[in-house]
Amino acid sequence: MLIAEEFLLVTRADDGLDRVGHADLVVAGALLCELALTERVALEDGRLSVVDASSTGDDLLDEALVRFGEKAGKKPKDVLARIGRGLPQLALERLQRAEVMQEEQARALGVRWWSRWRVVDPARRDTLRGELLSVLTGQSRVDGRTGSLVSLLHATNAVGHALPKDQRLGIPLRDLRRDAKEIAQGRWASGAVAEAVQAAMAAGTAVAVAASAGAGDGGGGS
Repeated sequence: MLIAEEFLLVTRADDGLDRVGHADLVVAGALLCELALTERVALEDGRLSVVDASSTGDDLLDEALVRFGEKAGKKPKDVLARIGRGLPQLALERLQRAEVMQEEQARALGVRWWSRWRVVDPARRDTLRGELLSVLTGQSRVDGRTGSLVSLLHATNAVGHALPKDQRLGIPLRDLRRDAKEIAQGRWASGAVAEAVQAAMAAGTAVAVAASAGAGDGGGGS
């Protein structure tokens, strides 16, 4: 399972809804971490650089590698959202084929009104949550993959979604968030990607707020 798939699985609510948001950004960031760990993509002076463009043997990673190659020389925060378009759906479909998640849709007159992705193999999610808790509490060693996952959870303020109250063994959420922050700050590659995700999220929020304010002012006149 890729880091992107782990993120989508571990943060999925029991009702099948995405409570974190920013899926394009997060999945693109997770795939960037994965490609960096396998030395296919690097960040040189904060900009994207493809080190090895050959096939990874994984369709989703190969698609991401092509997209990152097209944005070589760019800062991740400026392109992650565009690179990630459509990739969350591909990752979720892979999880469905693996019988880990299942899409549910509501349709009327041939139109899809909404869809949700329910976890149909909760044991896989619970195992992943247990491993995550073990890393955050220092019982297990942090490696590149878990460090990347934790960094992305920290960047999106999703530690609480990944570890609901009944999964924390009585450990306060604030302590787990603090531990996640420390791990994120201690890992260069995943930390840099997490910062890019945070910056892109902040920029998107600023644009949305500005657009809303502009719409609100548009009706006024003198």
